[in-house]
Amino acid sequence: MKIKFLILCLVLISVSSIAQDVIDEATIPAAVTNALKKRYSDVKRSEWFKNKDHFVCNFVSEEQAFVAEFTPEGAWVSTSSIISVKDAPGFIINLVKTDYKDFKIKEVQSVKKSTGENFYLATIKKEGVNQPSTDLYFDLGGKLTKKVDQDEKKINKEIAVNEDKVVKNKKEEKITKDKKDENSDVMEVKTGKIEVAKNEGDVPPAVLSNFKAKYPDATKITWKKETENFVATFILDEVSTTAEYLASGDWVVTKSRNSASDIPGFIISYIRTNYKEFKIKLIELNKKSNGEIFYYIQVKREGANQPITELFFTLSGTFIKKIDPEDKKIDKDIEIGEETNNDGEIQQGSVSPKELPSPIYTYLKEKYPLYKIKDAQILKDEDNKSFYKATIKKDGDKKTLDLNFDLSGKFLKLD
Repeated sequence: MKIKFLILCLVLISVSSIAQDVIDEATIPAAVTNALKKRYSDVKRSEWFKNKDHFVCNFVSEEQAFVAEFTPEGAWVSTSSIISVKDAPGFIINLVKTDYKDFKIKEVQSVKKSTGENFYLATIKKEGVNQPSTDLYFDLGGKLTKKVDQDEKKINKEIAVNEDKVVKNKKEEKITKDKKDENSDVMEVKTGKIEVAKNEGDVPPAVLSNFKAKYPDATKITWKKETENFVATFILDEVSTTAEYLASGDWVVTKSRNSASDIPGFIISYIRTNYKEFKIKLIELNKKSNGEIFYYIQVKREGANQPITELFFTLSGTFIKKIDPEDKKIDKDIEIGEETNNDGEIQQGSVSPKELPSPIYTYLKEKYPLYKIKDAQILKDEDNKSFYKATIKKDGDKKTLDLNFDLSGKFLKLD
């Protein structure tokens, strides 16, 4: 069910055309929250957003993911539920195969409106970076009633231009040879020394075997050695991707290039609000062997020699942390400023209390109304899982309390 909820978060923008930040449920009119509970008695894992003057909630009820919209007075407007592509009505599958042979179905929704209008909405898209999507509307009888082609948004075009510049600059970058032997080239780049494997014969059999099993459809594969690990750069579903392996063959991390159209709108909204003078230079979806999945984004001011700021977000678009240029050097696996505290946790760094997920504020307002947040951090537990630690304190009291929450804002424990 968690997977369904993540999928729902990722497609929320196309469902309700929202690109807003999560808002605290405590600020939602009682008429709205009561209307949701009355209509859906088994609401779980809910998040609220604003769509103009309406309130929108994405949630899970009876093991199904939904998006529901209400007026400020609590009047229900619409509900959308996500249908897996394999469970989509046959008439949608057949029409796309016949009339849109170069497209793939990205999502299918069943939409119900207070006006009595019920329909299916299928979003299709050509494979590749920065490809625009097309929305197809069907009535319940299977008739195609409307087609809406989505024009590329300005920010997507800017990213495409920026990525082209990055590729061009890399091609023009002067690389000086430091050493060379019969088996490999050693090149010194700005980031250090990278040993480039000339062919698959230089890669351990266990690495090759596990890579081919994990990515059988990969094309244009090249290998290089970074420190003791082996990194494959390849194309998968027309997306530039890298995968890193230990010499033993164990997979470490996979990073795939993304465009703004492929990520939650909350991320774009956050960047537009908090980094108005910056432009996005890179978007990557990172998947690690420890189960962590997150978006890694580089933003930069215009102009020569401007430093890069790194931003990290969850799959649903919740901000995790940032790394400013002046921060200490970190390794590429986001183990930021690693220190081990007395509890055996890995110190990941402080975050602004304002950047904590809204469910944390909701929990604290309910359970600790007289307390204020004095400090917030992201740590890792002994299982290498990241979590928030919020330190709270009551005015006039010297004692502080430490509360742990997962990255979605769910309470874990009181230290």
